[in-house]
Order: sequence, then structure tokens, then C-alpha cells
Amino acid sequence: MKRVLVWFSGTGTEAEKQIEEIGFDVTLFDHIMVSSGVGTAELRQMAEKLTKKDKSVLERLFSATEKTGVLLDKIEGYKERENIVSALQVFETIDYLNALPNDEHVEMVLGGHSRGAAVGLVTFLATLNEQARYSVNEEGDTCWSKVSEIQLVPVDPVAGKQAGSEDTNDMLNLPNDYPMSALLSDIENNLFQGREVFQVKVFCARFDARDEFRFDSRWFEFIQTSQSLARPVTVMSAGFRHSSMVDIEDELLPLYADIDTSPIQLLRSIIEGNSLESIQNDIELIRGVELSFINRLARGKLTEEDQFIEKRTRTDSYISDGIFGRWLSDHIYNGESLMTILHDHAELLNEDFHINRRYLFK
Repeated sequence: MKRVLVWFSGTGTEAEKQIEEIGFDVTLFDHIMVSSGVGTAELRQMAEKLTKKDKSVLERLFSATEKTGVLLDKIEGYKERENIVSALQVFETIDYLNALPNDEHVEMVLGGHSRGAAVGLVTFLATLNEQARYSVNEEGDTCWSKVSEIQLVPVDPVAGKQAGSEDTNDMLNLPNDYPMSALLSDIENNLFQGREVFQVKVFCARFDARDEFRFDSRWFEFIQTSQSLARPVTVMSAGFRHSSMVDIEDELLPLYADIDTSPIQLLRSIIEGNSLESIQNDIELIRGVELSFINRLARGKLTEEDQFIEKRTRTDSYISDGIFGRWLSDHIYNGESLMTILHDHAELLNEDFHINRRYLFK
């Protein structure tokens, strides 16, 4: 049996850094394809090699050095050339599968974080579906028949503002009324002869203060309907920042000092293929710690450590110092701190309450 990992990193995150931060055991996989996120020199260079690059309006206003171009990519997000890079991962996967014996069994982990989950991962799936509809032949059937299971792991998918579009619904020419559940079913029917290969684990941050980083609508709709789906779906929440589960600085590790897990460790456990029982146990431990913290915030009884963590749930905690940082604080990020939400919306707070499409108490 072979194990394959395909991962799409978030904005500004290089592949090597992503592997290092999550810290999963690379020896558990026979083949690893981790893509750097949009807004990295690595992805930009790869995209420019594959496509004729048309300069954006911002690039025409500024000097189009690589450093400037990478910064503008972070702001503008995925465009057609980055989508082509994501789509190519499908064909690299096919090449790997074709090289294996026909009787080989393959388990895949297919995931991503942030824009990598909202756009890169969905581009991979949309390309896979198109390949299944129009290009499946005898060789292709043999290739994908080797895959027995695909663990699908979208981690806090956030599309960001993609040249004016804010959701995956606006990207990739996917119709608004074409949900993720239908896309997965179509892939299984067209490529896997009806076999149910996808097991989905949606990993949300419990909270992020920035309205501009709200949870992607296509995946949010998937969560809302997940209980009615006839497939294994696990939805989990952990962390008070968008990158809590992939970035050590955003994890706020002191909050989890009394339990033997944390948001990053939970993601590591999922990627490494630990049992669902073990994963569910970690989810409950983290939920208990985080809801206790929320309760202390609501009552205003904070320890010194709580006060530090509370500051990290404000929009200004994402802004650097200096004149430019203050300008960003005034013009880029909007949103209320976790403490403000708890105080101002007390009559609404319950298990179904969500802020920026993230369920605070689940």
C-alpha cells in the first residue's frame, strides 16, 4: 500500500515552511506534493514559466520586480496562471499512479489551508472532474482504480479577495448552484465507477477577527448540509486565528498547556492518518479548553495569560508597527474582537451562532 499527500499552502507560505510548521512525519508518505502558496516567489516563478503573464493594474503602477510582484500576488490572490499550476498537480498525480503496478493500493491525503483550500484544492478537484468527464480511457481507469481512499482536508478555506471576487463561488467558472457535495459525487461516479472514496474532514478556525477573512461560502454550505450527506464528514473547530493550525506563532500554544494536544497537533494527527476515535478525542479536549477561555472572556475574569491571548483576537494584532501598519489597520481589516462580540451579542450566543461563517461554540 502506498500513501500520497497533495497539499496547497496558504498565502505567502512556502512549501518547505508549511511542512516544517505542521511537523508531520514525512516518512509516512511514499509521495509528497506540497505546493507553495500564492504570494511566494516559488509559485510566481512556476506560474510565469507555464503561462504568458499579463501585468495587472497594480503591477503597471509599480516597478514589476519579483519582490513587488510577490507582494501584489499576496494582495490579488489566485489568478488564471496560479490555477494552472494547481491543475497540473492532477497530472503529476496521474503520472505517479501510472508508474505503480496495476494491483497496487493507494491512499491519498488531499488538502490545503486558506486560499490553498478555497481555491487551490478546489481547482484540483474541478480539474479532476473535467479529466474524468472527457479524458477517461482504459489507461485512466486503471490508474484511478488503484486509489482506495481520499482523505479530503480543507483547512479554514478563505478565498480572500480575488480581483474583486470574495468566494470560491466566483472562481473557476463553477456555477453558484453546484455545491461541493455534487462535485465530489460527480468525481466518484465519473472517475471511480461509483465507489465512495472521499472521506472529508473540514477543519475550521473557531474564530478570526477579520471580516475580510471570512470562511469561504462554498465550504460553509458544505458544512451546513454535511449531516444530510451520505458520506463520512467530520467538522472540527480549533484556534482563535485563521492560521492557528498551521503556524506556530498563531497557534497560541500556552492556552493548551494542560492538554496533550493543540490545533497544530490535531492537524498533524489528521494528515498522518490517526484513528477517527483519537482525532475526536483531541477535538473534544481542544473544544473544552477553548470554550472555558471564551467563558472567562465573557465574565471578564482574565488571567495574565488570558489577557495576552485576548489581544491576539483583535484585528490590530494582524498589523505591523509603523506608519504603513497603522494605515493598514485603518483601511484594510475590519471586524470586532472576540471580547466585544461576547459582550455585545450575548443574547444571540448559542451553538448555532457563527461569526464570519465560523461556528464559535461547536
